[in-house]
Amino acid sequence: MSDPGFTDAPECPHDWIFVRDWYGDPNVINGTADCSFYRCRKCGEETSEEPEDFIEPEPPEDDGECFRGGEAASDETDRQAKIQRELK
Repeated sequence: MSDPGFTDAPECPHDWIFVRDWYGDPNVINGTADCSFYRCRKCGEETSEEPEDFIEPEPPEDDGECFRGGEAASDETDRQAKIQRELK
């Protein structure tokens, strides 16, 4: 007799993403605890252990438009400084 939960379906060729998640816990510092996990984009399987076939994505390139640097940030800083001088 076969197991009713068993299928002959081939294993999913997983495509893992890392999902950052937290939950409230008054017993830890700052009141939150990490419960991040890995989820397969194809089948939805989830695991808290890093899968062997997980590929860390490349960080995005710095295009200079970051709030803390580049022309966009310095233009905004200059605009704010001009407003402050006009208010005085």
